[in-house]
Amino acid sequence: MSVPKIVFFTSSYIKGEKMSDLEAEEFLKYIINEEIRTVFSMYTPARAHQKERFLFTIKEGFVLNVRWTNELNSLEKFFDISKLNFNDFMEFLDAQFIGIKNGEIFRRFKNSKFWGTNRKSFQDFLEAEKGSFIDRNSLNRAKQLKTPNQAELDRFSQSGYRQYQELLDSEKNGFKQKEEFYEAKDLGITTYEEYKKNALIKFKSDLEKIDEVVSDAEKALGELRFEESIRLNYLSIEMWVKLLHLSVFGEETRFSEDQNIKTILEKIQQKVGTNKINFNELDKWRRVRNDIAHEHLKVSMEEAKTAARFLTDTRDILLDIFKKQ
Repeated sequence: MSVPKIVFFTSSYIKGEKMSDLEAEEFLKYIINEEIRTVFSMYTPARAHQKERFLFTIKEGFVLNVRWTNELNSLEKFFDISKLNFNDFMEFLDAQFIGIKNGEIFRRFKNSKFWGTNRKSFQDFLEAEKGSFIDRNSLNRAKQLKTPNQAELDRFSQSGYRQYQELLDSEKNGFKQKEEFYEAKDLGITTYEEYKKNALIKFKSDLEKIDEVVSDAEKALGELRFEESIRLNYLSIEMWVKLLHLSVFGEETRFSEDQNIKTILEKIQQKVGTNKINFNELDKWRRVRNDIAHEHLKVSMEEAKTAARFLTDTRDILLDIFKKQ
């Protein structure tokens, strides 16, 4: 006959029970003769010192219980525990309670940092072994981050990325630095190849220089240096025009009598198909800027603020053209 299944009881009370203790050999003869398919146990690893009813069966209102003894060779032989790599019957019973079928695995589990007399602890142990996790904290963190093993958890922890999936996406799409990955992500760019081609990245240093000039212009206005504010705001437009020419036509340009801001911007607008620049107003502030430089013209706060508003709007138009390249 096949070995009967062991079912564990969580309650110590069995309705209508009548007890009869048997030696292990007598018990085995009975279940073999009666072809018993299921036997029971009230044993738990958490209360290993309590051996009462560690193995029994129920027949017509009688509880037939194996009498405890330190020698359970007949049970060990019957359940063929050596074939399953168990050292003794109680170790076998401990493992059955948790749901472990192999003694070697059970002992590894019992000697691990994940030991517990429940199936969840055993499942954690199996996951930890599979992923080589060093302790429960590492395993739990890996589950949250969805890192498959300790090596990947350590690699992610040292990477500086916010999420593990972002680290994978970065590597998959060719990024070498996390800063570049997040910059590309903010721009809606997926791959490193797209990132390097993007004008905002390609001309990053030029854009930073323009931002510095704009920041200085704002500071000058706040410090009531109105003439300097206009000079710097107009300078930022000149810088933008040169950058746009390089971006659109692939070559640098210089201002001259034949090649002034208006003629360059007209060429750019014609190339990209737009016509948003107010050249009359732009020329007005060019002349004011020149008078400040050459005639030492003084301007009011209101004039400086008006110039700042217009030149800011113009910069926004140029930025919009730039982003569409």
